[in-house]
Amino acid sequence: MRRRNGYITSREVDKLGLHREWLEILVKEGKIERMARRAYITPYKWPDPYYALSLELPKIVFSHMTALYFHHLSIKAPDDEWDMTVPRSYHSFRLKEPYTVFMPRPRLTGLA
Repeated sequence: MRRRNGYITSREVDKLGLHREWLEILVKEGKIERMARRAYITPYKWPDPYYALSLELPKIVFSHMTALYFHHLSIKAPDDEWDMTVPRSYHSFRLKEPYTVFMPRPRLTGLA
Protein backbone atom coordinates (compact mmCIF):
# COMPACT_ATOMS: atom_id res chain seq x y z
CA MET A 1 0.00 0.00 0.00
CA ARG A 2 2.97 2.32 0.45
CA ARG A 3 3.81 2.07 -3.24
CA ARG A 4 0.19 2.81 -4.19
CA ASN A 5 -0.13 5.92 -2.00
CA GLY A 6 -2.39 4.23 0.56
CA TYR A 7 -4.67 2.41 -1.91
CA ILE A 8 -5.02 -1.29 -2.72
CA THR A 9 -7.43 -3.23 -4.88
CA SER A 10 -8.66 -6.78 -4.54
CA ARG A 11 -6.99 -7.56 -7.88
CA GLU A 12 -3.62 -6.54 -6.45
CA VAL A 13 -4.22 -8.76 -3.44
CA ASP A 14 -4.89 -11.66 -5.81
CA LYS A 15 -1.62 -10.97 -7.65
CA LEU A 16 0.24 -11.14 -4.33
CA GLY A 17 -1.18 -14.61 -3.80
CA LEU A 18 -3.29 -13.64 -0.80
CA HIS A 19 -6.92 -14.51 -0.26
CA ARG A 20 -9.41 -11.65 -0.52
CA GLU A 21 -10.74 -12.58 2.90
CA TRP A 22 -7.72 -10.79 4.36
CA LEU A 23 -9.17 -7.53 3.13
CA GLU A 24 -12.36 -8.08 5.12
CA ILE A 25 -10.32 -9.02 8.20
CA LEU A 26 -8.30 -5.80 7.90
CA VAL A 27 -11.52 -3.79 7.48
CA LYS A 28 -12.99 -5.32 10.65
CA GLU A 29 -9.76 -4.53 12.55
CA GLY A 30 -9.90 -0.92 11.34
CA LYS A 31 -6.55 -1.09 9.53
CA ILE A 32 -8.07 -0.30 6.13
CA GLU A 33 -11.40 1.10 4.93
CA ARG A 34 -13.49 0.11 1.95
CA MET A 35 -13.48 3.08 -0.40
CA ALA A 36 -15.34 1.61 -3.37
CA ARG A 37 -16.16 -1.73 -4.88
CA ARG A 38 -12.88 -3.72 -4.95
CA ALA A 39 -10.88 -0.73 -3.62
CA TYR A 40 -9.52 -0.12 -0.15
CA ILE A 41 -7.65 2.72 1.52
CA THR A 42 -5.69 3.27 4.70
CA PRO A 43 -7.63 5.20 7.38
CA TYR A 44 -5.24 8.17 7.41
CA LYS A 45 -5.64 8.82 3.68
CA TRP A 46 -8.35 11.16 2.33
CA PRO A 47 -10.38 9.20 -0.27
CA ASP A 48 -10.33 10.45 -3.86
CA PRO A 49 -13.78 9.96 -5.44
CA TYR A 50 -12.40 10.30 -8.99
CA TYR A 51 -9.86 7.55 -8.38
CA ALA A 52 -12.48 5.36 -6.71
CA LEU A 53 -14.81 5.66 -9.71
CA SER A 54 -11.99 4.92 -12.14
CA LEU A 55 -11.22 1.73 -10.22
CA GLU A 56 -14.85 0.65 -10.38
CA LEU A 57 -15.22 1.55 -14.07
CA PRO A 58 -11.79 1.02 -15.64
CA LYS A 59 -12.78 2.06 -19.18
CA ILE A 60 -13.98 5.55 -18.32
CA VAL A 61 -12.04 8.64 -19.33
CA PHE A 62 -12.83 11.86 -17.54
CA SER A 63 -13.49 14.39 -20.26
CA HIS A 64 -14.90 17.80 -21.15
CA MET A 65 -15.26 20.13 -18.12
CA THR A 66 -13.94 17.52 -15.68
CA ALA A 67 -10.75 17.11 -17.71
CA LEU A 68 -10.34 20.88 -17.92
CA TYR A 69 -10.53 21.07 -14.14
CA PHE A 70 -7.88 18.34 -13.76
CA HIS A 71 -5.54 20.28 -16.03
CA HIS A 72 -6.16 23.56 -14.15
CA LEU A 73 -7.86 25.10 -17.19
CA SER A 74 -11.11 25.75 -15.35
CA ILE A 75 -11.66 27.65 -12.14
CA LYS A 76 -14.89 25.83 -11.34
CA ALA A 77 -14.58 22.42 -9.74
CA PRO A 78 -17.10 19.89 -11.02
CA ASP A 79 -19.78 19.38 -8.42
CA ASP A 80 -21.37 15.96 -8.53
CA GLU A 81 -21.82 16.16 -12.29
CA TRP A 82 -18.73 14.67 -13.85
CA ASP A 83 -18.18 14.38 -17.58
CA MET A 84 -16.82 11.07 -18.81
CA THR A 85 -16.34 9.31 -22.10
CA VAL A 86 -16.68 5.56 -22.58
CA PRO A 87 -16.74 3.24 -25.58
CA ARG A 88 -20.20 2.93 -27.09
CA SER A 89 -20.31 -0.79 -26.23
CA TYR A 90 -19.51 -0.18 -22.55
CA HIS A 91 -22.52 -0.79 -20.31
CA SER A 92 -22.63 -0.43 -16.57
CA PHE A 93 -25.39 0.32 -14.10
CA ARG A 94 -23.10 3.02 -12.63
CA LEU A 95 -23.23 5.08 -15.85
CA LYS A 96 -26.23 7.19 -14.96
CA GLU A 97 -27.08 10.36 -13.06
CA PRO A 98 -25.27 12.45 -11.87
CA TYR A 99 -22.67 11.71 -14.56
CA THR A 100 -22.74 13.08 -18.08
CA VAL A 101 -21.64 10.19 -20.27
CA PHE A 102 -20.38 10.63 -23.81
CA MET A 103 -20.15 7.63 -26.15
CA PRO A 104 -18.29 8.42 -29.36
CA ARG A 105 -18.59 6.40 -32.54
CA PRO A 106 -16.45 3.25 -32.54
CA ARG A 107 -14.13 4.59 -35.25
CA LEU A 108 -13.30 7.61 -33.05
CA THR A 109 -12.66 5.72 -29.80
CA GLY A 110 -9.03 4.79 -30.49
CA LEU A 111 -7.89 8.19 -31.75
CA ALA A 112 -6.84 9.69 -28.44
